[in-house]
Amino acid sequence: MPRHADSPGSVPARILPPRDLIDLVRGVVGAGGSLWIQVTGISMNPVMQEGDSVLLARLARAPRRGDVLFIDVCGRPLLHRVKRIESERIVTRGDAALTDDTPVSPAACVAHALVVRRGPVTVALTPTLRFGVNALLWYAAWEIRVRVPFSMSQRVRPLSRAITRALS
Repeated sequence: MPRHADSPGSVPARILPPRDLIDLVRGVVGAGGSLWIQVTGISMNPVMQEGDSVLLARLARAPRRGDVLFIDVCGRPLLHRVKRIESERIVTRGDAALTDDTPVSPAACVAHALVVRRGPVTVALTPTLRFGVNALLWYAAWEIRVRVPFSMSQRVRPLSRAITRALS
């Protein structure tokens, strides 16, 4: 279950009941704001790990494949990646999961996850310069790793490793 944090690393996280967390996120992003939550669980490893902070904001556009969404699944908060959209339903899956989640309606999508912060490292979850060049480069390195077909990986993965080394 995600936990609410006032800002990443500034104060200890407050654990909220699932419904309260969903209502808080819905209220903040519905008013045009954004907020950081702290993640528990392993379903989004290695991108998001236990204790990481994730910035959530309103859905500025319709969800697309690859987006990480904060979803209300029958009163249970879920932070997973969109795998596909099929006939007005959104299918998500945790990056570490082997199976898809139950499809949800677009109304169940509460917020977009924009960025994840682990210690001093910030990784954009969407291609944006809003969080600086380093966050965008971390995003690019990750995308190269997970999206390049295996047949091309021998030629392209060294680029991903070079970006990661340069940022470390």
